[in-house]
Amino acid sequence: MTAPLRFYQPPLITQRIGLLISQLQDQLALATPDAQDIHDLRVTCKKLRSWIRLLRHTGAADDWQHADHALRTIAKKFARLRDAEVLQQTVRTLQAATRSKLGRAACQQVLTGLQTLTPVAPANKNIKLARKVVLQLTAANPAEPVLRKGMKLTCQRCQRLGRKAAGRHASIEQLHQLRRWVKYLGYQLELVTVPAQPRNKSRKQLVALGRTLGLIHDLALLQQRLASLKDVDESALVFVGAQASRLSQSLVRQAALASTALADI
Repeated sequence: MTAPLRFYQPPLITQRIGLLISQLQDQLALATPDAQDIHDLRVTCKKLRSWIRLLRHTGAADDWQHADHALRTIAKKFARLRDAEVLQQTVRTLQAATRSKLGRAACQQVLTGLQTLTPVAPANKNIKLARKVVLQLTAANPAEPVLRKGMKLTCQRCQRLGRKAAGRHASIEQLHQLRRWVKYLGYQLELVTVPAQPRNKSRKQLVALGRTLGLIHDLALLQQRLASLKDVDESALVFVGAQASRLSQSLVRQAALASTALADI
């Protein structure tokens, strides 16, 4: 990092993490969560998992891994619902960018096909293990040097992944890994550091990179899912697949350029 970070005081950080755990419990208690509820729940899980990655160098690896696994299980239970919503939104994005009437009709066919595949919400998952472990290890009130080291390790991971993503032969999986760690870094900055004006540009670039990588991931998921739409005309599937591929290639180039900005975070 090129400029010093200002960290919140440990008691305040502990309070923020405790609020996240309470928030997750409330989200899981919802009887009929809608798309926004599911999105919020998954974001909460990712924020808590970013906290785990910030402190995992301090030891107690087994405890942290158990908590991380519990949080991942919760998020994964709702992944299909999230994917169903995001896939439909991705097709709407392609439809809005399509000028021809036939192209928009093809997108509508695919959208209708996707709507028939919407899964049912899973039962709530017990989070006692995750709550117990995260609260227990958070109660240690990690000092600033511990947080600073954890943030440095996350930054280094992002920078390594960014260099790979900027290569000529970067794979979708490498971009996906970069996306995950860019999110973790963003959430860590949000949870434990005081926003500073000189760093706002870098943080905005980080958010923009995360969004670009997210859309690349969604387009790749859409291309995979098209094969399962048996009742949609082949011509419509081919058109939407080609549109998704073109947009993805353009975004990959943008992500490769943007990933070089990770060195300035």
